[in-house]
Amino acid sequence: MNPRPIFYIPVHGTWAIDEKHTAWWKPTGPFALYAKRNNVLQWENLPPFVWSSDISGFSYNLQSGNRKHTDWRAGGWSLYYYLSHVPLESRNLVIHSHGLQVVLYCASFGLEINNMISVCSPIRSDMNEVAETAKFRIRNWLHLYDNKDWIQFIGQFGDGQFFGSRKSKHATVNQLIKGARHSDLLKIGGQMDAWVKHGWFDFLRQ
Repeated sequence: MNPRPIFYIPVHGTWAIDEKHTAWWKPTGPFALYAKRNNVLQWENLPPFVWSSDISGFSYNLQSGNRKHTDWRAGGWSLYYYLSHVPLESRNLVIHSHGLQVVLYCASFGLEINNMISVCSPIRSDMNEVAETAKFRIRNWLHLYDNKDWIQFIGQFGDGQFFGSRKSKHATVNQLIKGARHSDLLKIGGQMDAWVKHGWFDFLRQ
């Protein structure tokens, strides 16, 4: 018996905007097709959510001394407007890498999120205040990480701290996945079957 169908919204990471139609976050990509076979469907009433995917977190506002996070903040507002057209029970997000910063800004702006899974997203100290605000608007958050993921490690660079933990103190649940290698959980030939094996699709159904 197939589990009940649910909807989800993918949020891609850095430099993903120009990826071809087989990208994990696009409706024609292998992850989307795999999820569909398990009755986990991309939200179909809107085209996929897209943000600039430019890297952020390195530039400073010389007047305030704070990091600008310009693309992440703008992406957060874009996601806010996008999700405002989606019922709360369908605001289930699958997030890759720095897409997490976009989602955290979105929630910190006041938008409620149902369930979300972040995949190998860099945990940055300069996002602590944003994440602290955001977590109260996120019903359930599962954070997947790999201690040997060097891209997640590099993604922490420039946050004002000497490379902290890859775990999130703000997530509802953290889960170590050895050998995830930043993108393997979303790629065919990687560890995509882990979504059923570990019950992550069921986490989105809560």
